[in-house]
Formats: sequence, C-alpha cells, structure tokens
Amino acid sequence: MRDHDQGRCSVPELHGGEDGAMPLRELFENNHAVMLLIDPDSHKIVDANPAACRYYGWAREEIQALTIDQINTATPERIAAEMERALASEHHYFRFAHRKADGTIGEVEVYSGPATVGGRVLLFSIIHDVTARVIAESALRDSEARLRRAEEVAGLGHWAIDVGGGEVNASAGARAVYGVGPEPLTLPEAQSLVLSEYRQSLDVALRELIAAGATYDVEFQIRRASDGRIVDVHSIARYDPETKVVFGTIQDVTDRKSIERELREHQDHLEDLVETRTAELEALNAELTQANAAKSAFLANMSHELRTPLNSVIGFAGVLLQELSGPLNEEQRRQLRMVANAGKHLLALVTEVLDMAHVESGRLAVSIAGFDVRASVEHVIEMAQPLAREQGLELDASIDLDGATAPFRSDRLRVEQVLTNLVGNAIKFTREGSVHVDVTCRDGSCEFRVTDTGVGIPAEEIDSVFDEYYQARLEGVAKASGVGLGLTLSRRLVTLLGGTISVTSEPGVGSTFAFTVPSRDE
Repeated sequence: MRDHDQGRCSVPELHGGEDGAMPLRELFENNHAVMLLIDPDSHKIVDANPAACRYYGWAREEIQALTIDQINTATPERIAAEMERALASEHHYFRFAHRKADGTIGEVEVYSGPATVGGRVLLFSIIHDVTARVIAESALRDSEARLRRAEEVAGLGHWAIDVGGGEVNASAGARAVYGVGPEPLTLPEAQSLVLSEYRQSLDVALRELIAAGATYDVEFQIRRASDGRIVDVHSIARYDPETKVVFGTIQDVTDRKSIERELREHQDHLEDLVETRTAELEALNAELTQANAAKSAFLANMSHELRTPLNSVIGFAGVLLQELSGPLNEEQRRQLRMVANAGKHLLALVTEVLDMAHVESGRLAVSIAGFDVRASVEHVIEMAQPLAREQGLELDASIDLDGATAPFRSDRLRVEQVLTNLVGNAIKFTREGSVHVDVTCRDGSCEFRVTDTGVGIPAEEIDSVFDEYYQARLEGVAKASGVGLGLTLSRRLVTLLGGTISVTSEPGVGSTFAFTVPSRDE
C-alpha cells in the first residue's frame, strides 16, 4: 500500500458554487465515503478524496495520473455510455468492478452525476464497496440452488404457515408434492387435499404444536391437485411463537410406504425363509467343523508318524559325522551334512504343521509361568547367530527391562518360538546389513521388535503376509523354503497368549515385525 495521507490527497481549490452553500471542498475532504471527480471528455480522474486514496491504495498524485478506464474493469464502450447517461441525468446508479493498487478487484456501487467545478462540468461519483454483499448474495443463491436440487432428489419440500393470516408459503418442492401451481395457497386449500380420514388427527397435532409445542411428526395421505393420485407424505414441523409462524417440511414417501406394505405382506414368508436358511447354515457349519477337526487330526497323526523316522535319520547322520563307526572322507562328510540339514528342515516343517493342527483343534495349551526375558532373548540370538554370520549379517539385541517391576509371566516356550521364527525370517530375507532385536518391558507387557535391512515387502502384499500358506513374491530373492505357515503360526500363538502382532515394511529398506504379549497370572 502506498502513502495516501490526507496531506497528499487534499483538494485546496475545490468549491461548490457561488450560492454561499457549504464549500464542496470541505464535504469532499472530510467525508468517509469514497469520492472521485472525473473529466467526462478525457476520462481522467481529476481528483480523489482521502477516503478514495485509502480505498484504492494510491496517493492523490497517482490517482490523478489515471483514467477511470484504468480502474473500472468494464469495457471502454460501456464506461463511455454510462458516463453519458450520468451527465444527462438519465441514470445515477451503476454496478461496476474496480481495480485497486494491489491488483485486487472490488465490487462497487457507483452513484454519479454532473457537478460544475471551476467552470468545468465534471462527473461527481460516490463509490461504495459491496464486495462482501455480492459474495453473500452469491453464496445465498448457491445455497438456495443446492436446497432446490436436494429437495428435487429427495422428493422433499418446505413450507411455512402464518397462523394469524392463514397464508401458506410453500417451496417449489412442497408444491410439487401437493401438485399445486405457483399461485398463492391458503391453509384451507392445503388441508382440503388431505384424505378425510387423516384431517382430524392432523388438526389436533397442529393445535397441540401451536398451543404446547408438542412434537409434530406425522404421516398421512393426500390426493394431489394436479393428477388426483394418492400420495403418502411425511411432515415434520416446529412453531415459532414470536413470529407466530409454523415452519415445516413435507416429503413424498409413497415408494417407501409401498415397500413397507410389501414387506409386511411377505413377512411370514421371509421369516420361514430365514429360519430354513439358518438351519441349513448351522448344518453346514457343523459339517465344516467336523471336516476341520478331521483335517487337524490327520495332520497331527501324520506329523507324529513323520517325526519318529526323521529324528532317527538326523540322529544316525549325527553319529556317522562323529566317525564313531570309522573315518569318513570329505565327500562323505559333505553328503551326511546335507542329509542332516534336510532332515532338520523337514522336521521343522512337520513341527509347524503339527502346531497349526493343535492350534486349530484347540488342543494347544499354554503354560504360564514366570521367566527371565533377557535369558530367553539371548538364547534366541545365540541360536540364530551362526546363520547370521554365514550370511555376513550383524545380529544383535537391545533389552530394556527397567520399566518392569514384577517378573514377566507368559509361556516362555511359545514366546521364544515366535521370536525365533521372526529372527529366522529376517535373516532369510536380508542379503546384507543387519538384523536387530529390540525388547521393551513395562508393567504388564513386553514388546518384541525385529528390524532388518532386507528387501522389504511390497505394499500390495503386506496385508497377506500372515495368511496361511502365503509366501511373498520378493524381487531378486529366490522362492523361500517352507510352506508359508511360520508367520501364520506366529500370529495364532501370539493371539493365544493374549497379544498382538504387526508388520511395517518399505521395499529396498527393510521390515519390522513386532509383537506384544501381556504378563498373565493364570
């Protein structure tokens, strides 16, 4: 904003004529209204009062260097035409958009007429900013248009009744419901459209609304004036005792009432159908439960049958590797290690299947007891360390037990099983970098977080990692060994312990699997 104090925007030579009236200069300088003097021939702004300087943001000398065409956004042709009308006193009120020094546009009302100043006929213009009013009027028009569209979509209208005069002011939506035109509508005319069996109850409801503020929420039927069709309507109203006006809404609910009547007519049939379907679903659920139990029993029996020979294979391979039966050459030792590793891997898979079968059948019990969380975590790290070293990874743990004031109680074996599975997975899918275990115990729970710098999990797959038999398709990583039960089993074990498990991951950065289990008394 430029300097526009009154000293720079004075009008020392402006007078109002020779009749002794108050000098126009005083009126011009001290008035809070925006005033301009304009030469109708050149369109130059001859002078501006201090209020105009403040409004437009220019100093007096700067405004005097402008023409009205540089402020008014209308076309030069329209500006010239309107100035001619003002000079001829044919028209004194105009609506324009004026540009200010900072580039903003203000909506203005201009009152303009001829004035003789120093022997020259000029246009004397008074400008009022109506931007806020224009915005409010536009917003009101938009709101009314949205209301009309909403009423059309909903088959809804609004109305008002002047209790004293009996006049009804109905919106277009309300008139459409009643089937009446735009002509004035009286209360008796509106009431005459109501079917006779509803009139008495509606009169009582309206009287109680006006007399005691009772709730007016009614449904009734009318005969539309335009086509004679019977229409179901729903009306809600409130009474304003100060203006003595009842305001209400009315909605065509014919379709809804028709559906309700059809539903009532078929209610018995629907109830029978629901009862039949419920019985069928219960029978199907029983069959599924039985089939699931049979599957779990089969898996458990199969797992037991496989574990015995697998343990024998692993054991005999270990004995041979100890060379108790004689020396072995390097090729024999290599092949025996392959046999032992394959047996251990298969045994781990069988154990997972067996545990899943036990969980699904509800036969996997938890054994709650107090245990040393630090010792359990260190045990898991120690067991996984050889595999981490083999892959050139750094494996470490941070354990914070300062917040735990009582011994932690849960199923140590199951907690270690879940943690071992998460650490093993992290090592398996990390080609370089590190795997870090962070454990924090506070009163009532322990949180275990396993973070790796591995390949990460694609966003579209992260919601499926805990699904049964699911294995993520990771770019640049060979298909993982296993059958995809490890994370599923981990989630079920954590749930069995009363806890929760989650995962966050970013491809190319790594993943964090976290589970929290509470300390339990039982």
